[in-house]
Amino acid sequence: MVVEFVPLDLTHDWGWVHNHIGLIRTEDTRAILARDTDTHERYGAVVMQNWSRTSCRAHMIILNPMILRRGFLEEAFAYIFTYLDRIKVFGHVRSDNFKALKLNKHIGFTEVARLTDAYEPFVDDVIVELHRDDCRFWKAGRLQANGR
Repeated sequence: MVVEFVPLDLTHDWGWVHNHIGLIRTEDTRAILARDTDTHERYGAVVMQNWSRTSCRAHMIILNPMILRRGFLEEAFAYIFTYLDRIKVFGHVRSDNFKALKLNKHIGFTEVARLTDAYEPFVDDVIVELHRDDCRFWKAGRLQANGR
């Protein structure tokens, strides 16, 4: 498996993103797609929205965990922290998405707030943040996608 990281084509690929995470596209949406270099099979993406001068909100889709060994996190955080020069990234995670919560903790995100019953009864919205100085994946990214 050879993985490349390219800007997500918001026109062509948005249906795929919406089907996986139900996200609504906004005017400031940017995304990086991880795909196979030969077949163009999509393995994952990081979608970023709600940009401010210092931060953004990120959503991750990981269909093949091997992308984590191929530089997915390094590319995502290099894009946010280096290319776009933000100092924090935030995420919203359902409290019943145990895999995502575990991955976020492993990456270095910390819980900063919890909105109780935000998705449905007994399912909270866990708000997490990661400061670039605390991100061990930050400086390793290659920023190889065209147009970045």
